[in-house]
Amino acid sequence: MAKNSEETIYERVVNEDNRRAVFQRKCIAFVFFCALGIGLSFIKLPIPFTPKILSVEFSYIAVLLVAFTVHPLAGVAISVIKSAAVCIFIPSFVPSAVNKILVEVVSVLITYWLFKVTVRSRMLEKAEQKHVAKGKGKIDKVLPSLALSGLLGTVVSGAVTVLSVSYVLYPLQLRLSSVSSEEVLGYYQVAYGGLTRLLPFLTGLFPSMDSILVGAIVYNGPMTAAKCLFCALLLLAFYKPLNHLINEP
Repeated sequence: MAKNSEETIYERVVNEDNRRAVFQRKCIAFVFFCALGIGLSFIKLPIPFTPKILSVEFSYIAVLLVAFTVHPLAGVAISVIKSAAVCIFIPSFVPSAVNKILVEVVSVLITYWLFKVTVRSRMLEKAEQKHVAKGKGKIDKVLPSLALSGLLGTVVSGAVTVLSVSYVLYPLQLRLSSVSSEEVLGYYQVAYGGLTRLLPFLTGLFPSMDSILVGAIVYNGPMTAAKCLFCALLLLAFYKPLNHLINEP
């Protein structure tokens, strides 16, 4: 009886130590990816045949990795912190920061939710049962779920970007800055002229660049979706080793 009691106390101590170690590693991971996200936020890459007011950066990868390995709300926190950090140095970035936070928060939460739903789906359970019945053991449900949720999250991010740019970013930017809607639309029209010479079929879909909404559909949405797809591929590559490093005792 005494021996069993000693074993129980020992197990409790070990479990408590393990929980404390995991928590410490999560805190370290949060700080590291927060710094990474802030650093990547300042590295903006111009894209050919796009309006000169647009660029792409890959700080979203920090949001994704933390959301999946630490906690979804930790990913939300990093999105807010890195955007706020940019605003400290570039005050005119505030409208873009609001847009970026909105798009990233919606995208990462939906992607994480899709991952949880997919990994517990009946389809994967049935596939695993067939695999086990053939004597091949259990299948890896994590990577297929990551791939599917990442792909669907990419589509969501593009759609959210179109709406956010059209109804949040530019209305806010026009109120807070001296830039006129005609000037912003002019940037899109100049870029669209060059793009249609490269891809003539676009004129069949969008005969003219006559509104910010069309510009968001042609440029902002696809650019964000492509960025999120790249970040989802990085998540697919690094999730398992990072999750093992951070969450396993």
